[in-house]
Amino acid sequence: MTLGKRYNVLRNRIDSWEYDIEQLLFGTILFTLWAFLFPTILAYYALFAMVRLHDPFPISRVSYQPVFVTQMRFLTIFLHASMETLLALMNHFPLFALMLRAKDPWRLPGELAFPPL
Repeated sequence: MTLGKRYNVLRNRIDSWEYDIEQLLFGTILFTLWAFLFPTILAYYALFAMVRLHDPFPISRVSYQPVFVTQMRFLTIFLHASMETLLALMNHFPLFALMLRAKDPWRLPGELAFPPL
């Protein structure tokens, strides 16, 4: 059992409070979920609030909105594909081998010949 402290408003003093291990684990899990999910949810709602506030086509001009939505969807897919391609190139580019070949080619494996038996 773990001891904790809490302020008792009715008696105007600090009382001890005992927590079980299950209560501590439950509180830790809830706090961790809240601490990690709150910034994500805040950023999500902030993004969509900005998109809604800065809509270039008001409701009265609905006929132009599908074109804008289609263009934004295409731009989003294009940016996502571009970033994925760039990430794949960066992950598979042999930078270390090229830098080693330029700096110290003797450390690279290769050019190994076995004498004939």
